[in-house]
Amino acid sequence: MTVLIRNETNETLALSNAPMELMNEEQKLCSDLFTFHVPPNCVMPWTLIFEGAACYSSQWTHVKMA
Repeated sequence: MTVLIRNETNETLALSNAPMELMNEEQKLCSDLFTFHVPPNCVMPWTLIFEGAACYSSQWTHVKMA
């Protein structure tokens, strides 16, 4: 399974070996899907694209394997 994470400048990260858990500093987002870590040099916000569904957040801080 591959997860694509894309920001508004269309930079894309492909994350393999999902599932993962997705969260920011304040709350979990789509916690039943993934946790998540955006590289510090990347532009936000990011769009998480997962099996046809998208999650949005301007506050994602980091992508790590669950």
